[in-house]
Parts: sequence; structure tokens; C-alpha cells
Amino acid sequence: MKKIKQEKLSISDYFHYWKSLHKKYNLLDREIDKKGLTVVGHEGCPLWYNKFFDHFTNLYFQKMLLLFGDIKGKKVLDIGCGGGRWSERLADKGAEVVGIDIGREIIERNKEVLGNKCSYMVMSADDLDFPDETFDLAVSVTVIQHMPCDVQEKAIREISRVVKSQGKVLIIERVGHKALPYTFPHLEEEWIEMFRKNNLFLMAKRKNVFSPLIDLGRGLKDLLQPKRKFNTEPEKAMIKTKMVFAEKVYWTFMRPLVLISYPLGYLCVYLIPQKFVKAKHGSFLFEKKSGK
Repeated sequence: MKKIKQEKLSISDYFHYWKSLHKKYNLLDREIDKKGLTVVGHEGCPLWYNKFFDHFTNLYFQKMLLLFGDIKGKKVLDIGCGGGRWSERLADKGAEVVGIDIGREIIERNKEVLGNKCSYMVMSADDLDFPDETFDLAVSVTVIQHMPCDVQEKAIREISRVVKSQGKVLIIERVGHKALPYTFPHLEEEWIEMFRKNNLFLMAKRKNVFSPLIDLGRGLKDLLQPKRKFNTEPEKAMIKTKMVFAEKVYWTFMRPLVLISYPLGYLCVYLIPQKFVKAKHGSFLFEKKSGK
């Protein structure tokens, strides 16, 4: 099985990345972007663009959650909870949710704004301060993919430890795509094997496909980028002006494309057979086997 070539990242670089992300998160206008989607989603992209991906990611999340069954009264761990959007959604279904994140300021804000709905704690996924077999369900939505590979292994081991026998783990992570800065994806088979080694066995998986039109639109951005380097100051000023204009053109083009993509997105979720689609993210539901 061919593996994805992963970039090297030190632990200090890893924590620096997350701290910079948390700083941006705390600077957001939370009246406009209540969930912090412009930071935890596609950073630097408009809110309406990130809302599209959040909407359909949630549909895939809810479809996998149905396989868990009634979540009311169940103890759930939200790993890398950020601003608490997944914690809130789980709590709204009656779950007793504990959200963890390494960002102290984010956790303090969550306690202040959302504390009545969920519990929040400053904690790293690779060092969980909970007794064995505490939770009925653990969830991670595009969080483990941002951990260096050695940290991923420790985190999965810890997640398995704190989940009850016959408890479940639901993840949505990047699959079958090249590694990016601060992103460490795996092929489907690799994710499944990483969890299997820690006594977590696959119950269900699903490719997360949003809309082929979105990828088509992204291709336009590549066409608008300058094709050669500019060295003189006048040239640099000229290309900067052109890039600002190109950015406006791109988002003007993408806005109607995203609107059209909503009905196509529903087709991808509910009607198009999985064998016909190629995805950059996947949903997985694992069960912890008892007696091992």
C-alpha cells in the first residue's frame, strides 16, 4: 500500500501553529462569525464559503451519528473542540459533552459563553486526564489530521483508553490527499489500521464529497496566479495590484458557484453511490471491542 509522504514537523512548531490559530480565533468579530469558521475552516476565505463546507460536513457527521443511536444522556468527548460548534450540536441532542482543546483562551471563552451546555477543559489529545473507559463516544472533526504522525499515534491510543468497551469513536479527517503544511492526512486504509491497532474497529466509513463545481472554481484561482517571478519594485507593485484584482474576480465568480453547489451537495450526500466519488475527506465510525 503506497503511503502519503509526510512533512517533518517538530513539536514546538506544532504548538506554535495552534497558538497562532487560537490568537486569530480570539481576534474574530464573534457577532459576525459566531462559530469561528473563517479560522477553523478555510482560513482567509469568506464566511459564506466556509458556511457551505460546515453545512455539509455537519450532514455527514449527523449521518454517522445516526449509526451510534440515541445520544441522549451519553458521555461524549469532543477532541480539539475549538469554539465549541460540535460540542453544542451534540449537547443539543442531549449528550453530556466535555470539550477539550490546548487553547486556554478559547476554553475560557467557551466556559463563559457556552458553559451551561457543555464542560470545557484545557487538555491535549495525546495526554488525556480522564480515567479509563469514561466516555460512550469520542469525536474528532478535522483535528487529528493536524497532529504530527507520532502525536497522532499517541492521541489514538489515549482516545481508545478513555472510551468505554463497545463505545464509539467518530472522526472526520483528510484522506487520500497530499500532505500540506501542518496537515498530515492518511489513506483510508491507513486511518483504519491506525485505529485497529488500538482496539478500535471500523463500523462504517463514508467519503465526504461536497460538489465538483467547487473544485472547478478552485482551478480558476490557479489560472489567475502570476506565472513568473518579479524582481523590481515597480513589477512587484504591479503584480500586487493584479493579485488584488484577481482575488476579487475569483470570489465574484465563486459566490454563485457555491449557491448552485448546495443542491449538488445534497445529491452527493444522499443519492450518488460512494463508489463513483473521489473525496479529500472521509467520515469513520469505530467501535472499541470489549475483553481485549
